[in-house]
Amino acid sequence: MTRQVAYCWTFEFNCPCEICFVCLQKSIMSYDFCASCGLGPDQISEICSQCGQNQLVFFEDLLSGLQWRRRYEQLREKANGNALSYNHKMWRKMAFDRNPLQQQFADKFRIRDYVSEKVGSKYLSQIFSVANRAEDFPWESLPTEYALKVNHGSGGSILVDSGTDPTIELPETVPPHDWSRFHIHPDQAKLSRMIIIANTWLSQNFTTRPDMTPEWAYHAIKPLLYAEELLKSNDGQLPWEFNIYVFHGVAQYFRVRAHDVMETKKTAHLDRNWNNLAISFKVINEFLPMDPPPPMPENLTEMLWFAEELSSEIDAVRVDFYLVDGEIIFGELTNYQNAGVGLWHPEEFNFQISATWNQKY
Repeated sequence: MTRQVAYCWTFEFNCPCEICFVCLQKSIMSYDFCASCGLGPDQISEICSQCGQNQLVFFEDLLSGLQWRRRYEQLREKANGNALSYNHKMWRKMAFDRNPLQQQFADKFRIRDYVSEKVGSKYLSQIFSVANRAEDFPWESLPTEYALKVNHGSGGSILVDSGTDPTIELPETVPPHDWSRFHIHPDQAKLSRMIIIANTWLSQNFTTRPDMTPEWAYHAIKPLLYAEELLKSNDGQLPWEFNIYVFHGVAQYFRVRAHDVMETKKTAHLDRNWNNLAISFKVINEFLPMDPPPPMPENLTEMLWFAEELSSEIDAVRVDFYLVDGEIIFGELTNYQNAGVGLWHPEEFNFQISATWNQKY
């Protein structure tokens, strides 16, 4: 559903009708916003006059609409020019690429249908339950260990794991626009707190986070709460995560993260032939090169096929998955890695990684 706001310029007062009930003047402007192109139509219409898409969003207040529009304008300004680096090309993708397939990629639940069709359901984790509201979730049917997630943003997850510190508690609430990841022991899975946190996530739109670059692919996702199996290897450890950067259907680079990456602050970057690139990467935390890098997986060929099949219909995406006792389990398809603000060292890799990425938008 769209939401509309009217605004009286005489008294600067929000008003839901054509005539302001404060000043009785017909000086009302209805402000709407096209979530597809990031601009607004010239007049009230279901179709954006700028891009022709039927994806208008009506804000509850004028200021929110103006702020979001300005963030899109800033993104477009930043994305203009001759894009050579990976980050610059990522900004162009965020600002101008409106391939609808990205919206399915961004939905962490709907993407499962795509994965099943492209490579087979054997690569998917087991789903226990799904609901629109935390109050409707069948909590009592969940196993001791599971991963609780929302589908419409980056983050918003609770891993319930018997192998973690039993003294770490969930907060009573999370602040607005929070998309944290929590890792707790089953003894700390307090239902009242989980419901509050989950409903906070479900009430939010990841695209309209304040002061953040808008990520278009998330804007129209219907929020869902779901629980899936907690992936663990036979030794009881969480699995390693593999990220493959794919451009035009060709896998180019790996990033490998151990389950304890936030403690060790180390990752491995390798080319498609498993040659170590000794690269560090930083967004908020700096992740140093893993030395030595992990051994080459026995199913490297399958990994490359898996990533290239899933990315064959789009120009660029990062394919994320886990390796659990030698078995590939799908994670997600990442459209906008770190919103184009990650830093590589050496800096030349920012240009090298996207050298084969040819953009036509």
